[in-house]
Amino acid sequence: MQDRTVPTVLIAGDQLLREGLKQLSGGIGLMALAEAASIDDMLNQSAEDLTPELIVLLDWKVGDTDFIESLQRLRSRFPASRLVVLSENSDARGLLEALNAGVDGYLHRNMSSAALLHSIRLVMLGEAVFPGRLAMRLLSEEPASVAAKPLPAGRAGLSPRETDILSLLAEGQPNKVIANHLGTTEATVKVQLRRILRKIGAQNRTQAAIWALGYLGKDRLATRPMAQ
Repeated sequence: MQDRTVPTVLIAGDQLLREGLKQLSGGIGLMALAEAASIDDMLNQSAEDLTPELIVLLDWKVGDTDFIESLQRLRSRFPASRLVVLSENSDARGLLEALNAGVDGYLHRNMSSAALLHSIRLVMLGEAVFPGRLAMRLLSEEPASVAAKPLPAGRAGLSPRETDILSLLAEGQPNKVIANHLGTTEATVKVQLRRILRKIGAQNRTQAAIWALGYLGKDRLATRPMAQ
């Protein structure tokens, strides 16, 4: 994915932010095909020139109560796209709502440009990126709500190695880091992740991470440093 230009859509009410994101993302192979002030504006535009596989960068301002509903419509319109939310919201509930709406990345606006580009690169490679500490706060505040999706009520059938992989995944670690930590290859991790998804009934890495946060428990996840 890094060897070609990736079509990108920028959605932010602040034009200056859109211009800044356009300049930054161009350095990692993203090409802005369209931009809009809101998700609704984007959905009302003609999508004839847009490929089904996009990177969509969205700004979520505190107080925008319609954002999640609009985000769900965007996910339905572009199911194969990668959605990355930039939020000033430090509420862990916002993270859960965004994950349940189908985002692939949830990033805080108060981050360096280098960290932003690194996170977008991970999303381009198929990783799910979200703040580990924010996820842990969600688990500590409302553990029962984390597993809101209809997933199995338990982790029966998971091997110790698969449990380790899920723990690292819940911390936001990419496949390369997981492989290095476990002393194996990225290819092996990918195979094991596919098997894990089938076992727990998850459709993607993000759902698997939510499942892990809900069913592995915060004590299990707290045994490693959290990803930032």
